[in-house]
Amino acid sequence: MNRPSQQFVFGALMLAAALPASADRLTDTETAYRAHKAAIVRGDLQAAMIGLSDDVIYVAGPACLPSKPCVGKDAARENFVARAIDQKMQIVPAAVSSAGDDGASVRTRAEVSWPGIDKLGIQRIVGIDTVIMRDGKIASVIFVPDMADEQTAKLYRTPPPAAR
Repeated sequence: MNRPSQQFVFGALMLAAALPASADRLTDTETAYRAHKAAIVRGDLQAAMIGLSDDVIYVAGPACLPSKPCVGKDAARENFVARAIDQKMQIVPAAVSSAGDDGASVRTRAEVSWPGIDKLGIQRIVGIDTVIMRDGKIASVIFVPDMADEQTAKLYRTPPPAAR
């Protein structure tokens, strides 16, 4: 990963920590985020991709990691969005827990599940999605697993199938 991408991810994570604890309005960012996640759940790849910027930075799932984020629409599509659709992933965003004063960023708790997750001894995982908008498009989506949640922690402690 190049240095600007690392700096952007670090900056996004710092912004996530600095956002206020409550939001009292629905922002364009939240609307775009919810539309993106709803399109994934519906299995609509084209709709899921339309709101992402060409240089989007995506951190979610096993292929788009904080140490190696998926940078650009193609990388986000191939390494997370299309895989989430193929896995019939269910993503349920909760109410926004915080929003930036400028409306360009939101942070929300998300609950994620997919068929077969019960084989791992869990029903779902949870984490915080931090979304940043730029020029009317989603510029970054950073998912941080909630390791205080027992089921989420169990998933992240379970070795991948090849390592078992």
